[in-house]
Amino acid sequence: METLKIILLDDCDIFREGVQLYLEEILHHQVIATYSNAFVLLSSDKLPLADIILMDIQMPGMNGFETTKKAQFIYPEIKVLAISNHCHQIYLEQLIYSGFKGCIHKDQIYNELNIALKSITQGKLFFGRNIKLTSKATDK
Repeated sequence: METLKIILLDDCDIFREGVQLYLEEILHHQVIATYSNAFVLLSSDKLPLADIILMDIQMPGMNGFETTKKAQFIYPEIKVLAISNHCHQIYLEQLIYSGFKGCIHKDQIYNELNIALKSITQGKLFFGRNIKLTSKATDK
């Protein structure tokens, strides 16, 4: 797989640092930016350069669903992979409607991230094995 340009968006500094190290040192991808909130991402000059955005779903200010819709409205070619601690609260319809190409539980990120990146760069969807998908969201 070719080197991907990746942006990380998560409100936890330690998580971002760990994933960045893994992406760069183990998977040999280029992390072009890391952000702690959606507002900075959406105004970033790095956004059009990204192949993939790894984005937390639950963030203060603007959640990942709204952020993904806005980012893909501006740059429709960008692929977004959701990362979440809430494996029991993920709704397939809401993820796809928002523009996500997949979702990984944070506990499985080091086991599944490489597979997920390969899948979504090939135009496939990827949902980690710990993600419990349901067909209806009650809190749209």
